Order: sequence, then structure tokens, then C-alpha cells
Amino acid sequence: MWTALLASCAALLLASCGFGEPSATTIGVDCGVENMQMGTEMNQEGRRCLLEAFEAGTPAQFVSRMTSIEGDPIVRTYAVFGPGDVRIAHDARLDKFGSGKIELLRCAGLVPVADWNRAMSDQMPASYVFIEDRCEPYSA
Repeated sequence: MWTALLASCAALLLASCGFGEPSATTIGVDCGVENMQMGTEMNQEGRRCLLEAFEAGTPAQFVSRMTSIEGDPIVRTYAVFGPGDVRIAHDARLDKFGSGKIELLRCAGLVPVADWNRAMSDQMPASYVFIEDRCEPYSA
């Protein structure tokens, strides 16, 4: 059962990494998409949705599309699978000055920015909503 679940999760992460619309197969709650370009606002509602899903241990997905300094597209697909299990597919295949590949990360958590700012000297803007915590590369 776990093998099938992990295989479907990996397929979902890889399928949703393109610069187009997110995959029709969504894990749990669909927290939406943010389309950030230089000078635009983050989707704080979608970010709060993902953080709340993580805190509740509820499966959820959130897609963040951004551009590099040079204007190349980068897509980060976040998937919460349960308590202590957040996975990120960072798709930089179209970033001419980036890695040019999809990188998979598994994180132990998402930390609310307010908690981060109380504990750390480097303050993060409240608009980030969460900070990725204890992320390690993995392969599907």
C-alpha cells in the first residue's frame, strides 16, 4: 500500500511541476496557486491554507509560480502528506541560469513566520506566512 501511495505522490509532484496549470489530481485540499512576478504580492490565503493543513496533518497542495531575476519561470509545488511530511518539487527546467532540473525536497515541517521571527535573528516578512523547515533532497 505504501509503495503505491508513494508512487502516486511522486507522479503527482512530477506531473504538477510544469509551468502550466496544476495537475487535475490534487492531494487533499487544493490551496491554490500563486503567480509571483517581480513586484507582485504572495498568495497569503493559499499559503495560510497550506500551513493550516500541515498543522492539522491534512493532505493539501499549493503551487507557487515565480520568475528568476532574469525573468525565467520557476515552479514550486508543495504537497502536505500528513504530520511532519511536506514535499516540494522545485522545477527550474526553464531557468536558463538555474539548475535546469526538477529537485525534490522532503521537509519535516512548515514554521509560521511569527514563530520563526521570535526565534531567529534574521527576520522574515509576514507575507511569507511559513518557512520551510528541515528540508532534505530525495529521489522519487
